[in-house]
Amino acid sequence: MPRIICAILIVLMATGCATRKPASLNTPDHQIEETIYRYQYAMTSPIQQTSMEYRDENLFCRLLPQELVIGLDIINLQEETITIDWNQVRMIDPEGNAHPIVQNMVILRDMHRTRIPTTIMPQGVLNETVAPSDYAYLGFTGWQQRPIFPKTEDALNLKGAKVGVYLPVKIQNRVTNYLFEIVVTNVTKGIMIR
Repeated sequence: MPRIICAILIVLMATGCATRKPASLNTPDHQIEETIYRYQYAMTSPIQQTSMEYRDENLFCRLLPQELVIGLDIINLQEETITIDWNQVRMIDPEGNAHPIVQNMVILRDMHRTRIPTTIMPQGVLNETVAPSDYAYLGFTGWQQRPIFPKTEDALNLKGAKVGVYLPVKIQNRVTNYLFEIVVTNVTKGIMIR
């Protein structure tokens, strides 16, 4: 009799443990809903098109708008070097104001110092991001940046807004001024469930 009771207890303990899921497989009892905003863009200058790419005899440039910065992928198509003086580059905000820029690799506390021009070799590629330097500020937790394309309810007000990058490019002794301007064609609000 004691063997039967002992066997029953062992079977109950073994089956009780086997039905419990390991902690790593437990799923949360609640889901998190997050509001997201998706932007659609089109280029309006130097040419009007839905693509965010421009090409001429001097260079190829792709614009990559993000929340805090605009990415620039630039390829030198010349047989000569081209130079970009970042002290002359400007971001144009939706109100039409021109702002000095800060680059991706610049420490924000050093953003007001004179920047060294970048030389791109023939067929060379430059990947850079730019943002208005006066969108950066010292907050309670350190340096912060005001967004160009916010991920808040303010995004819905940007439909039709134009933002630009003024980029003077020096080829030999000649400077060609580019204005890469993009317009927000649409902003949609959605819900992401995590």
